[in-house]
Amino acid sequence: MPVGIASPSPPTSVVYHVGGASLSAESPRKVFLNFRNNLLMIYKNLPAPRLHRVLLCRFFLDVFAALVYLLQLKPRHCYAVLEGWRCFHDQAPALRRGAQGEYR
Repeated sequence: MPVGIASPSPPTSVVYHVGGASLSAESPRKVFLNFRNNLLMIYKNLPAPRLHRVLLCRFFLDVFAALVYLLQLKPRHCYAVLEGWRCFHDQAPALRRGAQGEYR
């Protein structure tokens, strides 16, 4: 915790976190968020020399995952994977821009 900021809870407090508990494991929305957010994290954090290789590999793995969902008769999950890529494609350029619109 940053110095100089008061804590609203005692330092002996224990916080329990269950990741992803607000959406069920079978939710197409959760599939979409997982795929999109992971792509955005990769894009934001990998250095440029590795980025293209990793995204290409990831694309083929995600196409395979979408096909598996289709074979499992889960078309909404398949669509969620593809929608994750579409949203990633729309949002990624904004991650490279600073507050004034220039590229970092």
